Amino acid sequence: MAQRLLDFVTEELDYDPSDAISGIEVLKRPNEVLMTKSSDCSGKVILYASLLEQTNIDYRLVYFDGHIAVAVEGEYGNRNGA
Repeated sequence: MAQRLLDFVTEELDYDPSDAISGIEVLKRPNEVLMTKSSDCSGKVILYASLLEQTNIDYRLVYFDGHIAVAVEGEYGNRNGA
């Protein structure tokens, strides 16, 4: 389930760097991300975390040098070669 939700957030919603490079952090609420169909990493992370909350899947928000991500435990294939 976590992978399907991640696929939706990453494949169906565009990454919009304009929110990230504007000099100030613009946070979109999950409904705004869905309505505009785009956001920077923080908006997409907030949406993904919100979706995970609805399914009771445990997750952690991971912050690092100007970026945020979601960590979810599981067995995931190496689809991107990283």
